Amino acid sequence: MLTGFSLALGFFIRDRTQNKVKAEVSFPGNSVEVPFETYGNHLFLQGKLNNTVTHDLLLDSGAADIFLSQSKAQAFHLKSVGKSYIPGGTTGQVFTNRVKGVTLKLGALTLQDRESVVIPTAETNKLSHFFGRTVTGIVGYELFQQHVVELDYQNQVLRFHRPQTYRYPGKAKPIPMKVEGERPYIEITVSPYGYPALKGSFMIDLGSGGAVLLATGCGLNQKLIAAAPKILVRKLSTIHGADNIHLGRAQKVQIAQQSIDNPIAVLPQMQTTDCDRATGNIGNQILRQFKVIFNYPHRQLILEPNSEPRPKDPYEYDLSGLWIQATGANFKTYRIETVYPNTPAAKAGIQSGDVLKEINGRPTTQLNLSQIRQQLSQVGKNIQLVVERAAKPIQTSFMLKSLL
Repeated sequence: MLTGFSLALGFFIRDRTQNKVKAEVSFPGNSVEVPFETYGNHLFLQGKLNNTVTHDLLLDSGAADIFLSQSKAQAFHLKSVGKSYIPGGTTGQVFTNRVKGVTLKLGALTLQDRESVVIPTAETNKLSHFFGRTVTGIVGYELFQQHVVELDYQNQVLRFHRPQTYRYPGKAKPIPMKVEGERPYIEITVSPYGYPALKGSFMIDLGSGGAVLLATGCGLNQKLIAAAPKILVRKLSTIHGADNIHLGRAQKVQIAQQSIDNPIAVLPQMQTTDCDRATGNIGNQILRQFKVIFNYPHRQLILEPNSEPRPKDPYEYDLSGLWIQATGANFKTYRIETVYPNTPAAKAGIQSGDVLKEINGRPTTQLNLSQIRQQLSQVGKNIQLVVERAAKPIQTSFMLKSLL
């Protein structure tokens, strides 16, 4: 299920008055495995930050630096070494600090004494309310830049290999990859409905829970929206804040020899400057169907199809019409922020401000937010809810259906 969230940290702006020192990642032998958890179509690492255990470190290939929550930076008594800002907020930018002295350990892998960008508390709260769990930090480029990194979704593990000794054992052909702004890009072709195929450079974005984000120039996005068989206007959350976006389906996405049929496409307000080319990102909803091998030293990407067959209809979005946020102690209060009109939940009488108490007879205190969203992502499933409104329980039911 596309969760409607993108970290979008590749657009972080650094005060580069000093040259950035290359990260030194150490591990024994020629390779090492690091487990990860898939949660709500995002990837979380378990490890240690400055010898403090964390289960809430997000992996994002669009993150140019290590990002650390303000509460952790304060707890570690880290010294500020400069100013930075992240685009977003009411003023168009969120000012923050860079700190030094961050050491990250992931099993046998160590990233020693690094600088980090502090994410202000208000911004980490947005992430935590969306995910329904604490977010202590975000890491990307510094893990990838010097090694071959194998992302195995099926076995929930990252494998780090030394490029000098690594030999790919499979049959998939490497795809040329460029690294710009410390983010990985490949050339792909998107075939929208009602318009000729568009070629462009797309970021491989582990911070995106979606399938494909497609941005074009010269007003073409509006033409694509008008030509699409069906469009939803929904909310997209990023670290910059929340905004309304248009969602539709692309007819096909072609990535080298791999053809992805009928994925959900986000058509944002952002515009490219090139009228003849597209840009955007490819997220976990597509990437999870492959073993993804990032080879930054040799500027290559490999997409090896999983051994399990692809699901017939893997791409869905918002089958209920509910936008839910997690609040309260341990993020176990699930509040309905928005009920979209003409959806199953709206027709069942659910209202904004209701608090979700039970789903199909199970108290929501026994579920995390990702599990609740999974319950609401099965086409044809009958859902029975108990919500609390004005301190009174209200029972209702509806059947989930595809809205796109």
